[in-house]
Amino acid sequence: MKYRQSQYLSKDANTCVAEILRARGVENIEAYMRPSQEYENDSMLLDNVQESAGRLIWHLNKNSSILFVVDPDNDGFASSAILWLYIKDFFPDANLKYICHEHKAHGLEDIIDEVEQYGFDLICLPDAGSGDTEYFKRLDELGTECMVWDHHAFDSYPTHCICVNNQLSEHYPNKSLCGAGVVYKFCQVLDKILCPQNPRSSYYLDLVAMAEIADCMSPADPETRYYISKGLTQINNGFFKQLIEQQSYSLFKTSNTLNYIKIAFYIAPLINAMVRVGTMEEKRQMFQAFIEPDTMIQSTKRGAKAGDMVRICEEVARKATNAKARQNRIKDKATELLEGRIQKEGLLDNKILVIEVYDEDDIPQELRGLIAAQFVNKYHRPTMIGKTNEEGFFRGSIRGNDSFEEVPDFKKFLENSGCMEGVYGHKNAAGYSIPYNRISNLISYANTTISDQGLENVYDVDYIFKANENFTQLGFELAAAEDFWGNEIKEPTVVIEDIPMSSVALMGENKDTTKIINGSVSYLRFKDADFAQLASQVSSGSTITVYGKFNINVWAGKKSLQVFIDDYEIKDSKFDF
Repeated sequence: MKYRQSQYLSKDANTCVAEILRARGVENIEAYMRPSQEYENDSMLLDNVQESAGRLIWHLNKNSSILFVVDPDNDGFASSAILWLYIKDFFPDANLKYICHEHKAHGLEDIIDEVEQYGFDLICLPDAGSGDTEYFKRLDELGTECMVWDHHAFDSYPTHCICVNNQLSEHYPNKSLCGAGVVYKFCQVLDKILCPQNPRSSYYLDLVAMAEIADCMSPADPETRYYISKGLTQINNGFFKQLIEQQSYSLFKTSNTLNYIKIAFYIAPLINAMVRVGTMEEKRQMFQAFIEPDTMIQSTKRGAKAGDMVRICEEVARKATNAKARQNRIKDKATELLEGRIQKEGLLDNKILVIEVYDEDDIPQELRGLIAAQFVNKYHRPTMIGKTNEEGFFRGSIRGNDSFEEVPDFKKFLENSGCMEGVYGHKNAAGYSIPYNRISNLISYANTTISDQGLENVYDVDYIFKANENFTQLGFELAAAEDFWGNEIKEPTVVIEDIPMSSVALMGENKDTTKIINGSVSYLRFKDADFAQLASQVSSGSTITVYGKFNINVWAGKKSLQVFIDDYEIKDSKFDF
């Protein structure tokens, strides 16, 4: 196990949280630790926002037919739901319809022909559309107006539509708003027109918070931090409430508050699973659950009889759990198939894994990123999984690991290769396109550029302690700060060296959870039978060095410090000479 201290931090328990935040790039520590409405930006700084508000109200007063295109991810559903619900607050009879994508597609590309047939007066695209000029032109020629509220980066604004985009708005400082965040700022402008004395938009901050987290936006900006913090203290949406109730054990086993990491781990995956493997009917039902959570529908729960009715938010929350289980089964089957291909084609001979899938594999494109992430962890290689289209482009998903010593940013590595048509997304989780005839060039580039040791995991940690050092109070402070961590503001990590393995206990029904006790600190590794067996059989005098995170255990009203073990290295005394 290789590790290094990323930068020097003092070991002062009184200042450790602020030091970590500063090291993560948070500039305004006060604003981050005590988020407040005073850090909001003026919505009018967004380009085109006043024009779009005026045009939307004009259409609503005219009773225009309006179509919402619901983008296929958590942010897309939330941003459409926010605007839909806001409109219905003031225009309950508004002529609104919605359409969901069947697959992982964005904007109008896969539905333009269908949309053209209906002849809507206005098309609304929350969280998408900034690159759809060719489709906006077609709709404009038919007399259909289009509006976009987006956060994806493009070189310029689309034409033949009204587009509000924080990335393209030069004077809007916060670039970490997701689509729902941009829609929320738009609703603030509508507030000034429709209800200046009693603003309504803040009622929907719960959905903004959920979308910001699910879309992996950084909470470092004071405005984004405020929206997430405030939104998670006022859960108003009925479907969001139902998901929280369903996941309550996991969400509240350590504390009774919601935070970024909890939503990311226990709520967002349910919605994502419905988008990835749900049927079209299930996707439509999920959007309806967001906008009409108390609608009564026939229960499809096992044993339900005709006439057994249930609120749609309860039905869809249950289906989302089932979808996640179904997704895992499909993923496991696909993983097994592709692992065979990896071995048969000798793909592990290369420094990056490039895996082609075919129609007959029947692997949903929505799952390729999840499978790629598994292979990164198992084979310790950046991974690309994709399919070749009729135009000769190999397109799909990439995953990497920022702990890879020579390739901490797989997106940048691919862009530097000169082989790619494009890479779109985050540094280690993105979509890509490469001409099929350049794949061999890319593999050769990787094999010659990355050394044999270049893909070893090297953990950048915040603190390194010897087991006999006193770090208990610092550990308590960092563990208690769980509400501060999120994407790019990573939870602090620690290495504890040379822990005596003189007190080892196996726990759980299957005895696959291991607790190592040293003084007042317990070190735990969960559901790892191999580690449990190894830890229980080491010789007297053996030690272990662990990489992990601090946690607080509360039992019978007493608090104790724990370290959850993510990785380890055992030094067995019987091999000492």
